[in-house]
Parts: sequence; structure tokens; C-alpha cells
Amino acid sequence: MELKSLNCPFCGAGGLEQHAEDESLWHCIHCGADFAAHSAQREYEKLEVTIKAGLGSVIDEALLHEKTEKYYNLRSLLWGKITATYIDSKAIVSICRDILSIAQHDFLAEFFEVANSANPAEIAEYIQNMEEEENALLVEVVLDFIIKSLKEEYITPTAALLERCGNRIFSPEKKQAYLTKFEAEAAKVQSGIYELGIERDVFLAYSSKDMPKVIEILNLLESNGLSCFAAFRNLQHGRDAVANYDKALETAINHCSIFRFVSSVNSRSFSCDAFKKEIAYIRNSEMHQHPECRSYVQIPEKFKKLRIEYRLDNKPTPLVDKNLKEFFSGLTYAEDADQLFARLGECMDKLNAPYVDEAEEKRKMEEEIRQKMEEEFRQKAEAEARRKAEEEARRKIEEEIRRKVEEEFRQKEEVEARRKAEAEARRKAEAEARRKAEEEARRKAEAEAKRKAEEEARRKAEEEAKRKAEEEARRKAEEEAKRKAEEEARRKAEEEAKRKAEEEARRKAEEEAKRKAEEEARRKAEEEARRKAEEEAKRKAKEVRCRDFQIEHRVLTKYTGNDREIVIPDEVTTIGYEAFKYCTSLTSVVIPDSVTTIGDEAFRYCSSLTSVVIGDSVTSIGERAFLSCDSLTSVVIG
Repeated sequence: MELKSLNCPFCGAGGLEQHAEDESLWHCIHCGADFAAHSAQREYEKLEVTIKAGLGSVIDEALLHEKTEKYYNLRSLLWGKITATYIDSKAIVSICRDILSIAQHDFLAEFFEVANSANPAEIAEYIQNMEEEENALLVEVVLDFIIKSLKEEYITPTAALLERCGNRIFSPEKKQAYLTKFEAEAAKVQSGIYELGIERDVFLAYSSKDMPKVIEILNLLESNGLSCFAAFRNLQHGRDAVANYDKALETAINHCSIFRFVSSVNSRSFSCDAFKKEIAYIRNSEMHQHPECRSYVQIPEKFKKLRIEYRLDNKPTPLVDKNLKEFFSGLTYAEDADQLFARLGECMDKLNAPYVDEAEEKRKMEEEIRQKMEEEFRQKAEAEARRKAEEEARRKIEEEIRRKVEEEFRQKEEVEARRKAEAEARRKAEAEARRKAEEEARRKAEAEAKRKAEEEARRKAEEEAKRKAEEEARRKAEEEAKRKAEEEARRKAEEEAKRKAEEEARRKAEEEAKRKAEEEARRKAEEEARRKAEEEAKRKAKEVRCRDFQIEHRVLTKYTGNDREIVIPDEVTTIGYEAFKYCTSLTSVVIPDSVTTIGDEAFRYCSSLTSVVIGDSVTSIGERAFLSCDSLTSVVIG
């Protein structure tokens, strides 16, 4: 197989070309990597052997080709994730596991699965035991990732790995380049732990009770190249440190660009330093800097330190919720890693494009114009006789300039206000039109349903009455014919009297049949009305119950009620991640047959839950779905 028809061993993309300057090397047009031809060929042969080993004794060429194509597609996805600005650890681990299901012991997949799912000590051990000669072509990718997310635990094993590479596979120049980059990063890690004045990206405010989650978040941020300050790691301990604790925190806050509050029921408390000291310090500092504002909410957002609230739970904390709402006014909180990095990206954009104060720019422009005019008139002031005339002229010119500048700013403000008013009016008109259309459609549907029900009831009543009347008439006619045939000779004299009696009897019978038919029709109409009323009551009760369920595209994302016993609505097919987490009042749950999937940690920490009934259609229950459900005694699984 020709090398140009192979895929890049780094990014997995196709389209290799010979290096323009060195014919012994090949170049990937997608990731820009350069590598020797024999190295790429060896990596492909290793991959082919590994995939064939997984296929067993019978090798299907079509299946082998399919597996190889899927492998390189996954490798391209992995390369995009590990070279992104922000690392998505969950996605990387998922892709690595898919790669390992095709090619066991794939070097890059094994490393990035460990690097994104293990703790620092396990990662350090993995680096220490790495076989660099066996994977000489790809060890550079690993080194770039390690140095980018360097931690104190990685310094010693990484230095040992660089030494082994320098002795076996790296040229002296490449070894020196990696050593320079590594030593610079290691120096930052080692010297910056207790330096309060170092400029950092993020200040972490938290409760010590949430420490496992805080450490997880800290590792996630720093693995994405963000420098962070956390008191448990970056503040020295001891008598002097405790004495200057508050001052040290204030210094650290002043040298961090973004304030991030790890919000939980523990940190949203007057006893927690994150709320009592750190948020209070920022709030008081900003109020002091803007004495013209009578309340904190009057300070414009552009004058406040960038801040993010990362919520671990949504439990109410009435004593501090009002103050937190004021502190984070106008900002959207984050509840997972994707939302957190979206907020961080917005903050980074604001840091890279600082706010321009139009009022200050206007003042500077007026000052510059005024200075130029004063200089011009000062140079032309030759005689005392013309001084007053020149001053008057200068005053008029300044007023005209100021008036024009103010008029221009006023026109801009009016245009902006008019644009916003038009947009708001258009939005309201569209919403009103949509609401009216929905109401009209609903009214027509209800009227049509009612008309059809009434017609059906009337038709059935008429058919039943007609049938009974016909049957009764036919029966009596047959009896009368038989009686007349038997008594014809004997009753001729009494025929007229008997005929009148029979007509009277027939009339009464018809009236009785008519009365019964009317009563039967009325009874059925009443039963139909009662049934519809019961169905409407059930529907309204179901709507009331469903108000506590947040359902998006048949996925139950969150339960906000406090009922002890609940039944999941029939329209739900998936119970989402952490949907009932911390619902401590919940004691009984019935999951209907419509549900097929129960997500990870769906009922975690439902400490009062005693009974669960799971329908016949559930095929998947996620990890830790019922973790810490200490009262659970009964589970019925369909």
C-alpha cells in the first residue's frame, strides 16, 4: 500500500503528501505533522494486526476495512478534542473507549482515557511506566498534553520521561526544546503556589464541605490551561497566615480576573467564608469605588469584577438567596462543565475586548478640541482691544461644538431606544397573534368534538328505539295472525269488538315502547356526559400533577414538586440525569411502561424513598441511579 493512501498516525485524517523540503519525511495537510515514512507504515501495520486479532480466526476483508475506517474517524474526533481550547473530558473518555473496542491497547486511546478519568497520582504512575521506544512516533503528542496540563505530581515522572526520550528517540535539539518548555511550566507550578500577587485567571470561592467537587473542578479548569487560585492550595498555613488570612484573600481576589463561586447549600451560608468574606469584600470594594450609586444593583455590570455562579444543587437557602441574587444579577448560572466553559468563554471575550466608556471618550474629545481652540486663540491674541471679541467668538464656538457632540450622542441614543421599542413591540405582537391562533384552534377542536359526540349519541338512541319498536310490532303481528287462524270460525261474531280492543292494546304498546326508547336515550346521554366530565377531571388532575415535572422532548429533566408519592406521566420516555436528585420528601415512585431509560444519578440522595415500581419497558438504568437511597425497601421491576 502506498503511503499517501494511508491516514495520518496523529490526527487520523487522510491526505498525506511528501514534505516539500525533506523527501524522507511525509506531511499531513490537516494537522501539519511531519513524520518518517517507515514510522507511519509501522503504525499502520500494528493497527492492522490489532484489529485482525479482535476479529478472530476468520478474517472478513470487508469487515476489516469497515473497522479500519471507523478507527480513523474516531481518531480524528479524538484529535479535535485534545487540541481544543477547552478540554471535554467526558467526550474524550467516551471516544477512547470506542477506539479501544476496535483496537485493543491503542497507545493514544489508553493514555487519554487515563489522563481524563484517573486521579493525578494514577496519571503520574502511568507516565512513569510509559514505553516510549515502542510508541516513539506518538510520544510527542503525549508530552505536549502533559506539559500543557502540568501539575506538581507530574513534574518528576515527566522529567524522567524526557530523559529517556532524549537518550533513545529524540535528537539533542528536540530534547532541549521540550526541556525548555517543560522547565518553564514546572517553574510556574512550583513558584506560584503561595504567591498571592501572581495574576491568575480564576479565583475559586467554595465551602470546605464540598472539597471533592472543588478539587474536581480545579483539575478540570487547569487541564484546560486556566490558572486558578484556591485557598486550600495557594494560602500558607500557620499562625502568621491565619492572622493575615483576610488580607491574603483580598490580595488574591484583586489579582484574579474572574471570581467563580461554587454554589451549594454549604457555601450559601452566613457561616461560610466564601459568602461572608469573599463575596462581601468584592461587593464593598465596588460600592466604595462607585459612591454615586445608592444601592449595589445600581452599579453597571461593566464596572463589576467578572463572576460566575457554578451550582452544585438548587436547594433554597432563604437567608442568603436575596443577597446572592443581587450579587449575580443579570447573569446565568452554570450547572455542568459545558455551561461552565460557556460562561468562562463569555468572560474571556469581555477581558479581550474591554469596555469603552463613551462618556469619557466624549469628555476627552471635548477637552482636546477646547485645548486646540485655546492654543489657536492664544497665538492670535496680539492686542488687548480684540481680546473680548476673541473670547466671545471662542465661547460660541465651544458651545456649538458641545451642542453638536451632545446632539450626535442624543440621536444615537434615540435611534437605539427606538430600535429596542420596535423589537419589543414586534415580539409582543407575534406572541399575541400566536396565542390567539392557538386559542382559536383549541376552541374549534373542542366544538367539533362536542358536536360529533352529540350526533353519535342521538343516532344510537334513534336506532335502538326503532329496532325495539319493529321487534315488538312483528312479534304481536305474528301472535295475532296465529290466533285469528285458530279462532276464525268461532269468533266471527265478536270480530269487530275484538279488533277495536286489539287496536287499543297495540296503541298502548307502541306508546310504552316509545316511552322506553326515550328513557333509554336519555340514560345513555347522561352516562356519556358523566363519562366526559370524569375524563376532563382526570385530565385536569393530570395537568396539575405534570406542572411539577420539567419535560423536554419526552425527557423528564427535573422534578420540582414535594409530593411524597408520585406517578411519572405517560408521555415521558427518559428520566434524565439527576432529575430527582435531593428529593428528600419522596417516598414512593411508579414508573410507567412508557419509560425506557433511567439516567445516571436520577434518584440520588432521595433518602426517604422506600418503594419503586419500574414498568415493563425500562431497558437501561444509569450509574448511581439510586445511590444513597437509604430507606429503599421495595423495588418491583417489570
